[in-house]
Amino acid sequence: MVAVLSLTVIFLVSQGTLFGVTEVECVSWIRTPNDTVVLEGTTVTLHCTLDGIEPDTGWPKWSQTFPIDRAVSAGTIVNKDVCSNCMVSGNHSIGEYNLQIQDVQLNPDEGQWECRAFGVSPSSYTAELIIFDEDLAYLVCNVSPIGPNRTIASGDLTNLTCDSGKAAPPGELVWTINGSDTETKGHRPLIWSKYFQKSESSDVYSCKYTYPSLEVPLTCSDDMTFDIQYHPSSVEILYDDEGKVKEHETFSATCHAEANPTPNYRWFSPTGILLSTKSLLIINSTQRSQAGTYRCDAKNKFYDNREGNASAAMISMCNVTGKKGEQCKVRQEKDEEKPIRKKYIYIRARIYHLVLSFLLDSPTITTLENVTTVEGDTVQLECNAEANPRALIYWTLPDATEYHEAELILEDIKRTHAGFYTCSAINILFDGQLGKDERTINVDVQFAPTQIGEPDFAAGIGESVILTIEVEANPLPVSFSEWRLGDLTFTNTTNTQTSSSLFIRSTTQDHFGVYVVHGVNSIGTGRFQVALLQKEVPEPPQLEASGKTHNRLLIKIIPGFDGRDPENIYFLVEYGSKGDDFLVWTGSGSNDLLADIQDLDESTTYEVRGYAINSVGTSDKSDLYEIDTMKKPEVFYFESNNTLTWTNYGKGSLTENCVKIEMSIESEWLVLEECYSSDSNCYEVETEVDNDVMFRIAFCLEVNICDSEYHKAVVYIPSTGGTNISLLGLIFGLLGVGIVVLIIFGVWWNKRRKGKPKDNDASVNDIPQHQNNENYSQHPYEDIDTQISVSEDNGNTEQDKAGSVRASPGTENEYISMEGSDGDKIEYMKMKGGKSDKGEVVNVDQVEDIKSSSSSLNATNNTDESISPL
Repeated sequence: MVAVLSLTVIFLVSQGTLFGVTEVECVSWIRTPNDTVVLEGTTVTLHCTLDGIEPDTGWPKWSQTFPIDRAVSAGTIVNKDVCSNCMVSGNHSIGEYNLQIQDVQLNPDEGQWECRAFGVSPSSYTAELIIFDEDLAYLVCNVSPIGPNRTIASGDLTNLTCDSGKAAPPGELVWTINGSDTETKGHRPLIWSKYFQKSESSDVYSCKYTYPSLEVPLTCSDDMTFDIQYHPSSVEILYDDEGKVKEHETFSATCHAEANPTPNYRWFSPTGILLSTKSLLIINSTQRSQAGTYRCDAKNKFYDNREGNASAAMISMCNVTGKKGEQCKVRQEKDEEKPIRKKYIYIRARIYHLVLSFLLDSPTITTLENVTTVEGDTVQLECNAEANPRALIYWTLPDATEYHEAELILEDIKRTHAGFYTCSAINILFDGQLGKDERTINVDVQFAPTQIGEPDFAAGIGESVILTIEVEANPLPVSFSEWRLGDLTFTNTTNTQTSSSLFIRSTTQDHFGVYVVHGVNSIGTGRFQVALLQKEVPEPPQLEASGKTHNRLLIKIIPGFDGRDPENIYFLVEYGSKGDDFLVWTGSGSNDLLADIQDLDESTTYEVRGYAINSVGTSDKSDLYEIDTMKKPEVFYFESNNTLTWTNYGKGSLTENCVKIEMSIESEWLVLEECYSSDSNCYEVETEVDNDVMFRIAFCLEVNICDSEYHKAVVYIPSTGGTNISLLGLIFGLLGVGIVVLIIFGVWWNKRRKGKPKDNDASVNDIPQHQNNENYSQHPYEDIDTQISVSEDNGNTEQDKAGSVRASPGTENEYISMEGSDGDKIEYMKMKGGKSDKGEVVNVDQVEDIKSSSSSLNATNNTDESISPL
């Protein structure tokens, strides 16, 4: 036994834990998990780093919380049965505990993951893991409107849509042209409305989805190029010999236009006769009578069968007369035998390009007229516009929605359809400028009077009341009839263009019921009704806990039926702990629907119930609701490192955004922090502190909005008896062996002695020290009033005050020897003040009357924690 005790003393002393208290470290978050997007089958790392966390403590803990609930790791230990492809990575010595998931799968790895730690606030952070499987490896990219083989008409408004195919991914979508990002970017679905031009035929379009955790962005399944169709332009006529031709010879010209698809050509004579449907015009055996203007038209047809705008180029052939100033001139040639006059026809080409000619103009909308109609009819609105190229026509409705057709039909029109309708016509000119015209008309929908709601009124017997019916109608005014209740008719009414009111001075039982009134305008007649009901006793409310602390409850009052008397209703709440009488919270009237009950006991179950009162009477009591108050927060001050730390109320508390910290100096409280917020619930006191200083905190929502109750700090003064030096540990261990031997010898010797105990029989200096006093850390700076009790064999217990013992942290425990009447000597533990030296020796003179030889002595304190004889 001696050897075991010696080894125990040596181990505890060498470890330095015999007197000390483990100091609190402030833990804080350094890096929290972020939402992450990855491809299925790859490896992902979720990050979690904390400062001040000790290794090998089983913290932090990783778990998946949605759609399944599974605890994956604790510290560095991974539950492979739950997640076989998971491991904890990172430099644990600096607080890195990253969760690495290899070969991630959509099921079960996608969802919400949580990293949780102890001693830090908040206690956990979560992140969303989004996984794209093989079916979602490419973006969904669509274009509308579009023809076969991705054909688009130049100048048409086209929508390019890009979607990830996954609900609300957190990354960003962006459209690209030839590999470069455009300004069109955002979240799904990403729609790019664009007017394509023929110059963009060779551009390559795509869309990509980026997110920091994705090594390679997601893109469309293939790049997109478009066949952009456009109407003929740059028409020109080509011919040989500088346009000269001899009479009776053949003239040819070729018409060419730039267009997609290839246009169809038509040649017309000066008189409008169709000469050719090919690009080549041939005139055989030219005659002077054929002089004039020849026109070439070029037209094509788009993929949707729309015709491209026609372009024209003209050439003029003139007859030579030899007059001065003519553009055509005569050339003479001589024959060797006989001079012969030959007439020549000179060709002049005038080329009119579509992009520069009169063929282009902005839209012009034809006249639109305002419309007056009756509710239920069908209204047809048609908008026409003259424009080249063809205009895009659309309507803007009163609710700002758009209808992209020239003809708008409103079937069974309602009054809600009334308002201003705007027709817009737009096209795009050759230089990219937008041509636009707008016209606005008013659609007036008329209807018979209609009641606005069917309100119920309530009154008590003898009360006065005004009943009112309100209507809407077009046109106004509305003429109202008398009021009727069954066979009764009332004429003391007040009418306006849209309402009628009846005044009842003193309500009787005969006034209750449904009243009927008629109203008429030029469109028709309406029948209206309103009810007058009798007030009743209200129903009890429902109660719901809204917030709480250790001594305070906030109860939300959910009203029931108010008895048709909302102006006079108010609520009361009764409360009390189980088995106690109920107290009443009265509130401040009908608007007070939050009961603030204070001065309660901590960690106590309270029963609450409510009832309502109006002008008619009092409701029944509601069901009983049980609500627990919280545990009172604890505050500690560690003198060794000048640090305050505290516990929180937890979920459901009223005020816990920050704390107000105060320090007592010379009986006055000095504010150190008005609203201190710390995730680790730690505060390092920078002010120099002496022995008599006290601290307290209050929980706050914000500055100057705090709990009225302060929580004082319990002061821990660490002992200085421990050391880690192995040599000193050995010395103290050997000393402990000797002390144990002396204790055993002393007990044996005292049992041999007979008679009453002698005064001051035990000297404090002769008794060994005990370091493991269990009361050491439970009552810092509190007085422990200690009594000595006598327990006899007959079961009777009498107590004789033997003085009091005052203790503080770091006390050294000593023995006081007392001798009973039977000669047995019983040793008591005395707590001697350590730093404050407040300990007092137990007065043994007051226990000399203990006569029983079989009695035993116990020391008990006023906290019901027994200090047993050693």
